[in-house]
Amino acid sequence: MPGLNGFDYAASKEDRLHAKRYDAWFRSLPKVQQDKLREEGAGPYSEARTHDHVFPIYEQAAIWAYKPEDVRVEQDEFISREQVANIVNDVVQMLGYTRDPRVRRHWELMRLILRAPGHLNGKEIGEMFGVTKQAISIQAKGMLAFIDKRRQASVQAQLDAAALTQETPPKGISFPPPPTPRGAD
Repeated sequence: MPGLNGFDYAASKEDRLHAKRYDAWFRSLPKVQQDKLREEGAGPYSEARTHDHVFPIYEQAAIWAYKPEDVRVEQDEFISREQVANIVNDVVQMLGYTRDPRVRRHWELMRLILRAPGHLNGKEIGEMFGVTKQAISIQAKGMLAFIDKRRQASVQAQLDAAALTQETPPKGISFPPPPTPRGAD
C-alpha cells in the first residue's frame, strides 16, 4: 500500500480537482444557502477537518474471512435469580461510591428500598446527610409509589392485551379443551 506504513494520506489528482470544482460551486451559492448546507454538514472541502488518524482496511485480513463449512457453536446459558440479584447488588454498591453527597444519598436510599445486603436504615441515612429519618421515609415512600404505579400500569396493560385477544384460534390451529374443575362431575 502506498504511503507511510500502509497509510495513504495523499489524495489523487482527480480528488483534488473534484474538491476545487465543488468549492467553487459552493462559493457561488447565496450566503443563506451556504449557511444551510453548513448546518447540514455539507461545507466546502477547504473547510473540512483533516483527520489525524487514517486507518487502513486490509481486505485479506482474517477477521473478514468467512468459511461456510465452519461449524458455528452457539450456547444457551441462563443465570439464576440469585446471580441476577448479586449483580444488581454489586452495581448499586459500586455506583454508591461517590463523593457527591446528593448522589450518595440517592444510592443509599435505593439500597434501603431494594433491601440490598448491608443497607443503612433511614435513621443512619438521615444522620449522614443532616435530615430526619422522616424525610428519608417520605422520599422512600415516593420512590416506591412511583415504582408501584409503573408496575400496576404494566400489569394492567398485559391484562388489557389478554382481554383483546380472540377467543377462537386462527384457522388450522386447535387448542385442547379447558380442564374441568374438580367436583364438577
